[in-house]
Amino acid sequence: MAGLDVDVDVDVVAADDLLDGIETRLTNADPLLRFLGAKMADYEAEAFATRGFGSWAPLDPDTVAGKGSARVLVDSGDLLDGLTNPGAGNLQVTADSVRLHTAEKSAVFLRRGARGMPVRDPIPSPSRARVSEWAEDLIGALVDGTGIRG
Repeated sequence: MAGLDVDVDVDVVAADDLLDGIETRLTNADPLLRFLGAKMADYEAEAFATRGFGSWAPLDPDTVAGKGSARVLVDSGDLLDGLTNPGAGNLQVTADSVRLHTAEKSAVFLRRGARGMPVRDPIPSPSRARVSEWAEDLIGALVDGTGIRG
């Protein structure tokens, strides 16, 4: 009985190029980690813009009058800049991690609340949905290099 053969030619050049790009990005993870750091800084900017995603208590009226602004956790702007500007030197990238760091001593007291002040965590933990979003973005950047700079 005669059979029927089907030949399929596969051009693997595009797949090889894609895998080479992934390998290159994995060999030097710094750009991927900086990409993630930028996502974290954007998250911090959103936290400040929304008063801790609605969790930070408003300022006391006397405080507002004294500083001339109702912006919570923004006096000199150093804390805000340090957490929202990855170029400010507060983005710490190691071989396998990235974190935003602030040297502002007040951040510890803000996180805990101090001297009768309410808790206003300047670095609120992201939701699971946000972390999943970052993971998807990071995988996309790993696969096709979108959004990362060497």
